[in-house]
Amino acid sequence: MRVFILTLLCLIISPLLTAAELHKVEVKHEDGHYRLYLHAVLTAPIQRVAEIITDYGRLDTINPYLKQSEVEQIDETQQTLVHLITESCVLFFCYEVLHDQLFEPMQNGVLKARIAGEKSDFKSGNFSWTIQAEGEMTSIIMQTDVEPAFMIPPMIGPYMLEKKLREIALATVINIERLAMQSLDENQTGLD
Repeated sequence: MRVFILTLLCLIISPLLTAAELHKVEVKHEDGHYRLYLHAVLTAPIQRVAEIITDYGRLDTINPYLKQSEVEQIDETQQTLVHLITESCVLFFCYEVLHDQLFEPMQNGVLKARIAGEKSDFKSGNFSWTIQAEGEMTSIIMQTDVEPAFMIPPMIGPYMLEKKLREIALATVINIERLAMQSLDENQTGLD
């Protein structure tokens, strides 16, 4: 009975205590490139955050706009090619964006990827995630620079794409926090 009450209290209180703290989100558009910078601090431990962001076959669990995240190949240097399909809607128009990303092995808390292959709807793209421990919390910095290969209407298109990039980044950080804390809660419940 005591375990049930403790579990119930954790379920009620934990969402109030486990919230990502957003320090900065910035999206810029220049010369056909869209650049995103996001800095947040998560209550989740760094090891769990690293496990979540390097689980390439399950990136769709942290990014709600991803409809597919499939590992295509891992080479001898442990670079991982991942096929991604993003579905996005702007106003009433929904579309899929294809992009293959080549992820390098994480080193010193830095995970880098770039758009690879000819199947992509982007001319180019570079991504980096930097995670660092801040006490028991984790600082995460996301940086993205993408150049779409698809046409973006000149008047409202850049604004809408900037808005969508911001939404994706924020949702991703929130979901990383949620998944990390969920697994911690499950581990603690299993110990009782």
